[in-house]
Amino acid sequence: MADASLCHFSSISRSSIINLVIRKIIEVLGDKILNAFKQGVRFFLVKKAQLLLNLYLPLAVTNIIISVHYIRRLKSFIQDHLSLYYLPFAPQRKVGCEASRRPNSSGYRNIHHPSLLEAPSALT
Repeated sequence: MADASLCHFSSISRSSIINLVIRKIIEVLGDKILNAFKQGVRFFLVKKAQLLLNLYLPLAVTNIIISVHYIRRLKSFIQDHLSLYYLPFAPQRKVGCEASRRPNSSGYRNIHHPSLLEAPSALT
């Protein structure tokens, strides 16, 4: 059964579908996105939403039904791949004296280390 706001569309543009799915993703994952922005992290929502559309929605047909099933798959895909979207969880490249430090148990340096939280002087 489709969500009331995502029922049946007889003729709709690709950009309208993208905007609709982006709004739904924001609704479902809004708190996580908001927290990411509060932490100063860029969230590549539009590009990822377009990627998800290409993977999951049959855009070649004239009548498109965006069901809760698709939204759940989008949500699941994003939650399972948060490391691709949120920069703090991405592997960190070791540079300078940081490279000589021992990695934590996951193999990456501690992202919460004070030196990593400070803004570069060129940006302040």
